Amino acid sequence: MGLTRRQQIFVSEYLQCWNATEAARRAGYRGRPNTIGPRLLSNVSIAAEVKAEIEARSLKTAEGLAILAAQARSSLAGFFKIQMRWTDQPLTCEEILDEQITTNSKGNPIKTYLVKRIVIDMDQVHDPEKARLIKKFTHSPRNGISIEMYDAQAATAKLLEASGVFKQTNLNIDISGLTTEQLERIARGENPIDVVAASASTGGVRAATSEAATDIENDPAE
Repeated sequence: MGLTRRQQIFVSEYLQCWNATEAARRAGYRGRPNTIGPRLLSNVSIAAEVKAEIEARSLKTAEGLAILAAQARSSLAGFFKIQMRWTDQPLTCEEILDEQITTNSKGNPIKTYLVKRIVIDMDQVHDPEKARLIKKFTHSPRNGISIEMYDAQAATAKLLEASGVFKQTNLNIDISGLTTEQLERIARGENPIDVVAASASTGGVRAATSEAATDIENDPAE
């Protein structure tokens, strides 16, 4: 049995405030919201809808993290392939691998060349799974094809933030200033303070590390 319009509003509001009483009030139920709210939440159909919405939103979060992980591991090399051909007019961008004498349609001898060049693999570009790794794609007669990937370092940093790596140690580190190597070491489980302190050689990051370490030492809770 489907939900009524007001029950749907209740579910929507509950998923925003996570308070049955407040959700009942926002949905416009008359009477005592503190009684009506819990009663609505115990309704089998409403409870099932709430559960379904939570699972759907959790899936979206998981998909988002999966995309970030793919972007963090992505490589532009996956969008190129080697193309080889025989031709009597090699392009300047092609590497000559071999040559031979053949005859043309009129029976005249001509020299042909086996050449190779690196080209963009359009099958990969059109692949839905690979396309999500591309930030920008342009194709113009003058400049040819251009591909811009999402920043792998930025994606790694977002994954570390989502996993709470920096929150666990009460750090105040500007992760945008960390190198790819530092982010990878932290992702493997190394202590962020140790990573930054060992790698820093100039002011910005070292200063931030020093301040973070001082904050921890002065924290009464430690």
